[in-house]
Formats: sequence, C-alpha cells, structure tokens
Amino acid sequence: MSRLIGLDNVAEYGKVAVRGKLIRHTVYVVEGGADTVAALVAAGILAVSVPQGWAAAGSVDWSPLALHPLAFVIPMDLDSDEESAVAEATAGIRARLGLDTARAKSPKAEPSAVPVPLGLDIAAEVRKHGNVRVDGLDVFTPTLTPKRRRRPITRMSDLPESTPTRWVYKHRLPRGHVSTLVGDEGIGKSLYWAMLAAPLTRGVGWPEMGLPVREPEDVIVCVTEDSDGDAKERLRVLNADLDHASVIPAHDIDPENPASLVEDIADYLDSGKRKVALVVVDMWLSTIDGKADVQKPAVARQQLDPWSQLAKNHDVAVVLVCHTNRTRAASARDRYGVTGELRKVARMNLFALEDPDTPGGLLVGPEKSNLLRSDTPADRFVIEAVRVAEATEDTDGTVPKLNYVCTAGKSIRELVENDAADEFEVIEMTDNAEHTLVALEALGGFATTSDITEYVSENFTKGVAGKTITRALTTALRAKQVAKGSKMDTDKRGRSIPRSYWYLPSTTRYDEDARTFTAVGNGPNPFGTPGPPSQPFATPSHL
Repeated sequence: MSRLIGLDNVAEYGKVAVRGKLIRHTVYVVEGGADTVAALVAAGILAVSVPQGWAAAGSVDWSPLALHPLAFVIPMDLDSDEESAVAEATAGIRARLGLDTARAKSPKAEPSAVPVPLGLDIAAEVRKHGNVRVDGLDVFTPTLTPKRRRRPITRMSDLPESTPTRWVYKHRLPRGHVSTLVGDEGIGKSLYWAMLAAPLTRGVGWPEMGLPVREPEDVIVCVTEDSDGDAKERLRVLNADLDHASVIPAHDIDPENPASLVEDIADYLDSGKRKVALVVVDMWLSTIDGKADVQKPAVARQQLDPWSQLAKNHDVAVVLVCHTNRTRAASARDRYGVTGELRKVARMNLFALEDPDTPGGLLVGPEKSNLLRSDTPADRFVIEAVRVAEATEDTDGTVPKLNYVCTAGKSIRELVENDAADEFEVIEMTDNAEHTLVALEALGGFATTSDITEYVSENFTKGVAGKTITRALTTALRAKQVAKGSKMDTDKRGRSIPRSYWYLPSTTRYDEDARTFTAVGNGPNPFGTPGPPSQPFATPSHL
C-alpha cells in the first residue's frame, strides 16, 4: 500500500497535551501533493495528501491516522445541490476506504467532507490569504503551532572562507546585495539609474565609475511614476542595447500581494534565459503593501528581505529608488523620512542631492554602507537635453540624460551638511554684491554672469573681473537676495544646452519644470509693454 504525503507533520505536530489530556488535531485530507500540504502546514493547518488523487484512496495505508479526526477536502460544483453532493462524495470516500462498517482501531467520529470549488488552487489561495473562504467562511481551522526549529551552532573552523565584495560598479553598486537610491523628488534619480544601466547592456567599461569591460548583461526595470516609454527613451539616448533591457509593468502589480513582483522577477531569473546584472524598482514604496508601516524596523526588514534574497540567490544588484522628506536637515539620515528604517538594513545607501553650484547638476554618493568607508567621495553629474525630434506644441522634442563630470572631492555627508549650512547662515552683503542687485534690476530681473559683469563695469567699477562678480553673486545668493536658474540656449555647435541665469526672486518668478522666467509683482517687465505682467519666456519644457 502507498504512503500518505505529509505523515511526518502528523507525527510531529498532530497531538498536544492539555491539562494532562492528550488532544489529537483534525487532519485535513487534500489533493495536490506535497506543495499543497506544505502551504497548509505553514498556515497552521494539519494536512496530508493522497498520492495520485482520490482515485487511489483505496490503495493507501490509513492506519497512521486511525486515532485522528479526519476531514476530506473535496472539490465540487458548489452551485449544485451542495448537501446531496457532499453526501454523495462522502459515501464514495467511505466506500474506497472500507468505512461502510467501522474504521479500524478508531474511537473517533466518522470522517467529514469539506467542499471547495472545482479547480481551486488550494496552495496558492492559502499562501495568499492564509485560508480558503467559501460563502464568507474559512474552510480550514488552524490548530497547530509548529515546533520551533533549533538554530545550528557551528564551529568557526568549519565555516567556509569569506569572499570579497563583488561589484557591478565599484564602490557604488554591489552585486548580490540591495542598494537604495534616495533623494528629493524630481532632481534626476531616474536619470542616474538609467546612466548606470546603459553601459551594462553593451558591455563597455567606464573606469571613472568603477565599471570594467565585461560581456553585455541585462537590466530589469519596474517604473511606477514614469511610463515604460519614458524609461525606454532615457536608455535609448544613452545608446543602451535595448535587447538587453527589460521592463516589468508597474500596473500589473497585485495590490493584494505586492510580493508577487519579487516572485515574478525571480521566476524570470530562474529560467536562466538571460544573464542579469541589475534590477531597478522606481519607486519602491509604490510596490509594497500599503498597510505596511516601514518606519518600524521589523516591518522594514520584512519588506526588504524578499529583495535581499532575490539579490543574493541570483547574484544581481538590486536598486530600490525612494524619495526624501524634503527637509534641509544637516544630516542625510534625517532627510530619509518614511524610508529611514530602510537605510539601516540596506547594504548600500546612495544619496542624491541637487548640486547648488550647477544648474541641472546632481551629486550622488554612498551615504551609509556596510561595504566601504563613509568618507568615499561623491560624484558630480549634469543633465543634458538631447534633441530626438522637432519641437511641437506638446513637446520640446528633447530627452534628458545625465553626464558624468568629475568626482565632487567630498563625501555626500559633507555636501549635505554644506547644503544645510547655506540654508541658515546669515551673510553680510558687500558693495559688489549690492551692485549686482542693481544690475539685475536694470537688466530686467534676470541675466547671465557676463551681462551682469558688463553692467557693473560700465556703471560702478570699470574693468571689474568676471571672477569678482561671480564671488559677489555667490554672496548675494547665500544672503538669499538673488537666486539661480537656467534655460536652454544653443551653443556654437548648435547643441541645446542649459545656461545659468541669475534672477531677483522679488521681481522674477522661475518655473523649474518649464525652465521659464516670468516678471511678477510691480517690478520691471523684461518682456516689453504692453503685455500681461506674467508673460512667460519661450523656452523648452523641463528636462
């Protein structure tokens, strides 16, 4: 006779002593094999399965269950006469098991039948919801608490040797670990991961960023705030090989089972069809259970663990993109906001900061890592608008990309501290700084450094150097008397590039998204008269 699947669980968990009396738990008998039994036991439901299904029930040795109450889980059409269908099914089981007379050695009640819908995947339903519900009621009654498995204690001499950290990008993206990319919204974080992904798809090296020449590898991207088409265009302008880039649609994420995203990616990696180096989720918080409070350490670890296992088991770098809380705190740690606990458990935390000295600039560096020193210098980048089509009423025909400039020379922590210091420092205006304010007002509220230098030279200090005016403007900027913006201009080669402009916040409004300057209030109107006081300057839309 054949052996029931799952009898070991019955032997280990099937009975408990209560006040000196031995209680035996009900055993659910199901179809579906070992997978269904494992799912039920994990949910605290004691179950066994009949090899080859109910048709072979008569050839199974049932004696190990002789002292247990039994409940047979029977798939059936629940729209039919349920009472008669259950009775018919129970009679069939009794006949197969030889229970028309009496169950040998059993003082317990006759086995019962539990109907479930035809075609139901019991294992999947239990893993998803912890039970199976029919007409609003749970089918199974959890009765057991599995015994805690003891942790093994191993001699260190028996442990395998440790292996050095392997990097996709040295000191930036570790292979086999989770990294976070955190920064304010809209500063270019998506451009950063696209910039990292593109060279991987072509196998080219990038020494400045710690990327050696390798065979081309794949990247998988899940975007929740931008469209898949946006991600494609950003990779295309970086000359990525799109045959090595894949996207998993964010709108297909199961809101009742966010972990399905990790499972779907793991299934793809398990297929072994492609060699994948990088998995990016942008934005990560949009993919987790909305009820999960990731500000609690235990919950943050629970939400991060599937991604850690994915990275480790498949030897890929996983990047989870997150926003900050937009404060100007001196510590990057205080800017993480709702993802602060994630900072503690991720192996690498990359922090992105808008470059205060460069319009369209971005600073990115490791803020906290278990793998390298915290004073590792950050990198400096600048956004470039790449023209891909003619401008229309709906689009400027450009796609943004991020260009590497150089190392910033300071760690991202130092740069964040400097950013906060600029926010609160009281600055005394110099004569030259006052002259720049007069120049800006006379020039219509906004102008380039060279235009301001020319005005000051003609009206205040003849032959003044451009560097002197730059220092004066920086003083006025720190004193919050002027601000910096940029709009798209054309250079000598006909390329569309961002050009820096200084402006007076009191008389001029700068739209960061549209990159336009607008006269406001009662100040001078640089756009001529007559005309509305807020007529925008015609410039391309935001990169």
